[in-house]
Amino acid sequence: WHKEIYNLLPKGKKLDVSVEGFNWGLACNAIHFIDLFLWWNNDYLISADIKNLNSQWFHSKRYGYYEINGKISFKSSNGAILSLKSSSKLGGLKIKISNNDKDWIIDISKGEFCGPDNFTLKGRELFLSEMTNNVVEELFTLGKCGLTPLIESIEQHKILLNALIKH
Repeated sequence: WHKEIYNLLPKGKKLDVSVEGFNWGLACNAIHFIDLFLWWNNDYLISADIKNLNSQWFHSKRYGYYEINGKISFKSSNGAILSLKSSSKLGGLKIKISNNDKDWIIDISKGEFCGPDNFTLKGRELFLSEMTNNVVEELFTLGKCGLTPLIESIEQHKILLNALIKH
């Protein structure tokens, strides 16, 4: 579904992205949205802004781990902004993609990607168990896969983790 969405988005234009939803696990899931944002923009992160994160951390659903609500923003080298917001007062998880000309919305819970002129593409997030075989097969046959390369992921994780640790 995300490959189809990627092919529908404009190339070579800065795409700002905002992700908002109800208690979606900002600390543990932010990296996945960073990956999408950077893939859509063919870019890399340069900074994180944590000033709008809530002050209180809370226990996550996984024992021994913590989560936080609020908003964290990232900036890429081309000036695109990724805004991640999690709250106990928001509705279902939605991703808004914007450039100067158009807006697109991915409604995760409805499985819809909506764009200009009433365009809609149905789809859904795949479970890890549904993706693993394809990723492994690509690695064995092609020597690479569609996931973020490790060196890029490390750099993205550094920016995210340093911001969360600072907070």
